[in-house]
Amino acid sequence: MHRFSITRMLAGALVLAAVGCSGPPPIQVCEARDGLVPVCGFENPEDLAGLPGGWLVLSEMDRSGEGGAITAYRPSDGAKRVLHRVGADFLPHGIDISADGARLLVVDHGGGESIEEFALHHDPSAGPSLEHVRSIPVPDELDASLNDVAATRTGFVTTKMFPAGLLGGMWGILIGSDTGNLFTWSESAGFEAVADSQGVGPNGVAASADGRYYYLAEWARERVVRVNAEGGGRLESAALGFSPDNLTWTPDGQLLVAGQIATPIEAVACRDVPKGASCALGSGVVRMNPDTLEIEPVLLHQPATVVGAASVAYEQDGRIWIGSFAGDRIVWMDAR
Repeated sequence: MHRFSITRMLAGALVLAAVGCSGPPPIQVCEARDGLVPVCGFENPEDLAGLPGGWLVLSEMDRSGEGGAITAYRPSDGAKRVLHRVGADFLPHGIDISADGARLLVVDHGGGESIEEFALHHDPSAGPSLEHVRSIPVPDELDASLNDVAATRTGFVTTKMFPAGLLGGMWGILIGSDTGNLFTWSESAGFEAVADSQGVGPNGVAASADGRYYYLAEWARERVVRVNAEGGGRLESAALGFSPDNLTWTPDGQLLVAGQIATPIEAVACRDVPKGASCALGSGVVRMNPDTLEIEPVLLHQPATVVGAASVAYEQDGRIWIGSFAGDRIVWMDAR
């Protein structure tokens, strides 16, 4: 049999296994426990960022076929407003806000892979609003399913988690093959691969403020990789004990790393959590020194009782907010 056919059969078997893997029962109640306080009423809040005035910006991923949304939420009074929703053709994933707070970048899977750029407007009374600036499509020759994006001085850096199409990508992750890498984008050069950034399931990405380094969450190897922005070269963290998802910067210049305690098959099965509940996969959060990649534990939530399948942790106003790619809630804990 042709090797490609065998690969397709094995990938299909993986998906069938995922469908048959129900995982732990979903978390149905929305109650504070174990130092975590939930705020329910969202849909798969996969990524978080912060805005002036105490607002959080959430990327709500689609799971129902109706499309996703970019939503703003203000914890101080519970105010919530949808900033962007256009139907089934908008499928947001990772997001980032530029250092000057003027633009929002969104990974969008709707109608082909792209990075959507928005101008951010801040009104002290009305709250934030978005103005769509442009769509930056990913060239077909990159054969990329993107995951996350981080703004840079000249454009952005983004992660190719695996080739376009879930089946082959997940199979590559299962057998431990490098499935993706980082790409930068600028007006002058377009998309360019970043040297020494290959990994198994590249997921979240962050860029240092001085532009010297990119930080890559290598999901399937349970580690974070620091890559030189110019010339290549890398530093790899020790294993985290969970599969790292998104990366965010703390006010004191550390990285917050959140992720799932799960096998790839369990993570895929978690996508089918019913509305009004949270996936119950265990989660971890650590602080990471960006120079040494040494880690400090923040949260080990296993078994999950309040939120599962953590995909991001973001510090704001003395709290750490945690989002999930599969569920109806964000949660907060005291920053320590």
